[in-house]
Amino acid sequence: MADEESRTDMVTSMSASKQKAAAEQADELGGVGTRAAHVLASFGGAYYFKGIGQAIQGGLWSEDNPEGYTVLAVAENRQSIDIMQERLAKVAPIPRQAFFYDDFQGVERFRKALASMLTNTFMKGLEVDAANICVATGCGAVLSNMFNMLGEKGDGVLIPAPYYPGFDFDTQASANLVPRPMYLPESGSCAAALSDAADASAAEGHPVRALLLCNPNNPLGIIYSDEQLQSMLEWCLERRVHFISDEGYANSIFD
Repeated sequence: MADEESRTDMVTSMSASKQKAAAEQADELGGVGTRAAHVLASFGGAYYFKGIGQAIQGGLWSEDNPEGYTVLAVAENRQSIDIMQERLAKVAPIPRQAFFYDDFQGVERFRKALASMLTNTFMKGLEVDAANICVATGCGAVLSNMFNMLGEKGDGVLIPAPYYPGFDFDTQASANLVPRPMYLPESGSCAAALSDAADASAAEGHPVRALLLCNPNNPLGIIYSDEQLQSMLEWCLERRVHFISDEGYANSIFD
């Protein structure tokens, strides 16, 4: 009985000690927990936001301000706002069911429309099945969810550089994965470059769990060749690495 009481006292003491340490840490972090602090630290690495803020404060380009800044760091086109507003004003009234819970995979009507758009544009020649589409609120949310499901803390993610710096936040903030910038050859097979990068990452304690590709590339705008893409897919299959393709700019056409 005495031993049991001693153990109880010890557990109580340890619990109180942990609570005190947690409270002190919360004070140091401004009241937030360590997970939130990690997110804030990751967000601090998104250095491009500082430049965007400076550009906005300095004055953005307009017909009235021809010497203003044009921000190229994010996919935000302020020059076409009037066109977007005009188009949105013509949209039919929001259906009643949009205000309630629906299919968590995404509203079926929307997924079917999206599948049709993909089939008739950059995925022409393939029959896209709406059942294979899952909708989320933006690319960042999609990537964050995927990294949380596919990797463990400290795992590496290969990202061909240069790349959109927001990928650093998407890999680190919630999933605690490690972005591993690497360079691909301008042409031909990418297998050797991927193997070298993956081996170096593993040697540093970050086994590679995924390859994150942005195609067309942001910021270069290049489109990877069929040979390059096939070599990446084959390498991922051979190494059992997840292939994640961000094709958000696939329908961006310049004429």
